[in-house]
Amino acid sequence: MPERRVRTITESSFAKYGVLIRMPPEGDTDKSRSNFAIVLPVKSQGWYLGYLMCRNKEVTGLHCHPESKETFEPVRGVPLLVVASPGAPNEYEVFLLDRPVCLFEGVWHAEMTLSDEAEIKIIENYSQPIVSKDYALAKPIRIGALS
Repeated sequence: MPERRVRTITESSFAKYGVLIRMPPEGDTDKSRSNFAIVLPVKSQGWYLGYLMCRNKEVTGLHCHPESKETFEPVRGVPLLVVASPGAPNEYEVFLLDRPVCLFEGVWHAEMTLSDEAEIKIIENYSQPIVSKDYALAKPIRIGALS
């Protein structure tokens, strides 16, 4: 398996997994006042709001939600987000989660941290029960800690 490097999240580097949660250029036209924009319109029966205290230094498996988008919003620490396309969980990429993102439905993902711990706010579409799939990796993903 090729060496994996931690990537920076940009619109183009993350496009196949999801979108950046940010003000779109066309939504920030009036510089004299605050602006609001719908970043990704989604119909929902409601939302779960979660808060993850991440202490994982390795990832042994990925999971996905085939019917729901999911946000990951860094709060504290140095979190990493491991992602892979719906049909290819072994072809994962590791991103520094330094900005909020919204994953598309079915994207495989897991979280880990470079710092001792990292805090991540997570929002996902409400469904009963939450539909989730798990995938065990043949070899754990490990990234060294920050010194």
